[in-house]
Amino acid sequence: MNRGNKLWEGHRMIIPEHRAYMLAREDRQMERERPVLDEDRLEEMNRSLSEAVQEGRLVTLTVFHPLADEEVCMVPKRLKGDHLWGLALSGEAVGVRFLDIVGVE
Repeated sequence: MNRGNKLWEGHRMIIPEHRAYMLAREDRQMERERPVLDEDRLEEMNRSLSEAVQEGRLVTLTVFHPLADEEVCMVPKRLKGDHLWGLALSGEAVGVRFLDIVGVE
């Protein structure tokens, strides 16, 4: 009679520390590298943001995240330090780092 691994099948378990380690390892494997933007693209994004701040116009920013890019719709109010500050559609204040912005519409 060949039981294979069935004898121990019900005795397998994963302790929470091992589960957390395996999930973190999967997340690290799925991470992407930050895209490198050329000078023309950076200049175009800078011009669009400057105009939006002056005119108080709504913009959609594509913000880099290692797992998936996020889109933020906001009315930019000021450029301060390394952040762009503005109001989101919900009315709350939002700050986005310049280094994380990969697209402006």
